[in-house]
Amino acid sequence: MPSVPAPSWKREVLWFVAMFALGWTGFFSFRSFNHHRASSRTSYPSDIFPRTTRERSEDELFDKVRVFCWVMTRPGNHKTKAVAVKETWGPRCNKLLFMSSANETSLPAIALPVAEGRANLWTKSRLAWHYAYKHYGKDYDWFLKADDDTFVVLEN
Repeated sequence: MPSVPAPSWKREVLWFVAMFALGWTGFFSFRSFNHHRASSRTSYPSDIFPRTTRERSEDELFDKVRVFCWVMTRPGNHKTKAVAVKETWGPRCNKLLFMSSANETSLPAIALPVAEGRANLWTKSRLAWHYAYKHYGKDYDWFLKADDDTFVVLEN
């Protein structure tokens, strides 16, 4: 069986230096690319990307496609994660409800008759789907189930 010659130490050093240089070049290129993207987001001329047109199309989509969103949460997350959903992507839903084991009118959270815990996730999901269909089944085109640590871009 022919033996493979061991690479010389010069070749190993040259390989290391080349990969190190490429890594730093890639890092700075990526960093400058992201900086350019972040700094140019708001610098579009108004005739190319008018803000009013975008808002109008979002409103038309909101009225045309009715989306019911329900978010699985627990009482310990009502004032933290659930509030974050309500303040970020939640308003883009036509209807937003939180499914929990305790009522919370400020969210609004629906109390489902199930104990908290991983062992009861399937039961909680099944009861939440049943509640959504029974109360809102005919009013919406789409139903979205998310967790309280999920971020959704509804327009996609």
